[in-house]
Amino acid sequence: LAPYYNEAEKELGVAGDSTFDDGSPRDMNFPMPPIPLSFCDKQIANGLPDIKFFSRPVARASMPYRERGQCEGFGSCMPVCPSGAQYTAADHVAQAEKSGVRVIENARVDRIVADGTVKYVEAKRPDGSTITARAKVFVLAANGMETPRLLLMSAGESHVSGIANSSGQVGRNFMDHPTLIFRLLMPKAVWPGRGPVTIMASHDFRDGAFRKQRPGWIISTENRSGISDISRALIAQGVEPPLLDAAIRDRTSREINILASTEQLPDPQNGITLEWGKRDSAGQPVMRHYYSIGNYEQNGLDHIRRDFARYAKTLGAELGNAFGPVPIHHQMGMTRMGDDAKTSVTDPFGRCHDHANLFIAGASLCPSSACVNPTLTIAALALRTPDEIIRPLKP
Repeated sequence: LAPYYNEAEKELGVAGDSTFDDGSPRDMNFPMPPIPLSFCDKQIANGLPDIKFFSRPVARASMPYRERGQCEGFGSCMPVCPSGAQYTAADHVAQAEKSGVRVIENARVDRIVADGTVKYVEAKRPDGSTITARAKVFVLAANGMETPRLLLMSAGESHVSGIANSSGQVGRNFMDHPTLIFRLLMPKAVWPGRGPVTIMASHDFRDGAFRKQRPGWIISTENRSGISDISRALIAQGVEPPLLDAAIRDRTSREINILASTEQLPDPQNGITLEWGKRDSAGQPVMRHYYSIGNYEQNGLDHIRRDFARYAKTLGAELGNAFGPVPIHHQMGMTRMGDDAKTSVTDPFGRCHDHANLFIAGASLCPSSACVNPTLTIAALALRTPDEIIRPLKP
């Protein structure tokens, strides 16, 4: 995957520190220099010198890049970057349309029809009209939940358990990154909220012999002012004007969130099923999601809680109750790839074992989760799959 990771970083426009060694081998510099650490991040890093923090690689322009302007540090990166410095899929949708691709928006695919190969898909528009799309090759890229849902929903006489599901693995082995969110009240003002919403991270704890008993995890800091949460909490405590204004100013200058995200093992009991007797507002069978955290992950979360109590003491900070563990919407694993058609849904290129002309792209391919964001791996796999699709078409 290495060359595809490189290509993905160029296409996404990744800013990162090419000089920092976090243990991951590289053969190419990042396309752009790193996003500078905020004042708040520097105070945390300086206060915890035993941890190697760095500016995490992000698809955010630290300098003008292609048609994107430089990050202006608004601190409100989600859901839309105010200055357009952050990558969005709309960038490549626009490029695709310029190349002649026809994008049909607001058309929801409801069914895949196949015998040995996929023949066509059926879609519906909001006005109730339908579309039938026929092709030689199909790519299903509906992310972690909707990809397996559509495969299961397309069950028929010739595929009673769903499309691409002879292994019985579609909709199973769901993984996320169980995350604890720690709220620290620092002893003095650190002024979070200047710069992007998240900049700094550490990979010091992602690997080691300890992973036989508990998962790897990463630390990341939230560089945002939690004014809404802080205001609600103070009002709930009965703080009233004029003291409320002073309290909000004080807390927003000193309160920060630090996150610890862990890897999760694949568990066949974690996943989705369809409840055919109940329908949602779109007329589709209701999806039931089954999710639990096992002993392996819980051992890691308990260890993290102890570590963060020590970090807070070192920083001289007041440690609030940890929020979580919560899944952070990194939906992985329910159409896992592998070499054996009996235990996986696709081959290593995303080609379904059961249907040679159906490919899957997205994090649902992941057979394991690691502990870092899957975005770059999704992009690298999505760049690798087309090479396999067009290979037999080349002379």
